Amino acid sequence: MSDITHLDRRRAAGAQTRQRIVEVAESLFASQGYDAVGLRDIVRVAEINSAAVHYHFGTKEALFLHILRLRAEPIASARAQAFQALRARGPLVLSEVIEAFLRPALDQPLHEPRRANYAELRARLSGEQEPAVRALLAEIFDPSTRMFLAAIRDCLPELPESEIYYRFHFLLGTMVYAMANPGRIQDLSLGDTNPFDLDEVLAHLVPFIEAGFRAAPLPAARARKRPAARKKQP
Repeated sequence: MSDITHLDRRRAAGAQTRQRIVEVAESLFASQGYDAVGLRDIVRVAEINSAAVHYHFGTKEALFLHILRLRAEPIASARAQAFQALRARGPLVLSEVIEAFLRPALDQPLHEPRRANYAELRARLSGEQEPAVRALLAEIFDPSTRMFLAAIRDCLPELPESEIYYRFHFLLGTMVYAMANPGRIQDLSLGDTNPFDLDEVLAHLVPFIEAGFRAAPLPAARARKRPAARKKQP
């Protein structure tokens, strides 16, 4: 019995150490960026043995990808469930499609530490070109995202395919900025806004995004036009 109790304690201690590593690493990656944080920094702040990081995760990249998967998979899953619920209710409504996509990403108070860390980290990743990171985000998000792209096409059959991709691209940029909430709206409004209230944010954000999708498409002639190449001087 004592051996079992000792084993249980070791497992519990190991789980606590693993969780501590994840929380500290996520906070450091969010505030400083992936490249600026080393395993030594994580060990120092977490106040753990350096061997613990290698035991639980192996490398910094593996730890980073674990954190991304941990935070991103629930968002993708919630989106897929929300989409299926919309399909089951009947004909798709564009505003509802947009909200179902946005809500899971914004669906925790932005001032809650873990949520704020992921929001800031996601903002940093918006310009990330690291192949492993892009591949992981594509693996997690692409299946549900393609469901929503198809739904938007169904709602806006007159919109050219390229326009849908561009407008969805802008939706993602707006969403990531809203997730990160750098504080500009509070400053500009002199505190007369509450970007921590999910329903208030969505009440303003969804119509804004919908209007962008419903805007008249770029005329075909202008869409095809490219700047003329400059002639080389003799």
